[in-house]
Amino acid sequence: MFIHRCSSFPPVAHSKDYGSAAADNVAGRSFREQFLGAGDQLAVTKDGGSIDALTGATMTSRAVTQGVNAALACAAALEGGSLQ
Repeated sequence: MFIHRCSSFPPVAHSKDYGSAAADNVAGRSFREQFLGAGDQLAVTKDGGSIDALTGATMTSRAVTQGVNAALACAAALEGGSLQ
C-alpha cells in the first residue's frame, strides 16, 4: 500500500489584495511548509489540528487545509482504483 503525502505546495496565483501574505512572504512560506510530508487528515489548530493558521486569515487557512485534504484523498482514491 502506498502512503500519500504532501510533497510540494507552491502558490499558484495571487494578487496584492487581501490575503496576499499566503503567497509571497516568510509567514506564507512557513504556512505552506506545515503541509510538507503530511498524510493524515489535516486541520487548523482552532479546529483541533496541527496547522497554524495565518494571522487574520483563519477562514483562508481552513480552505487551503481542506483543499490539501481533498487532494490527498483524490490521490489515495486514484491509487486504489476507486476514482475514475
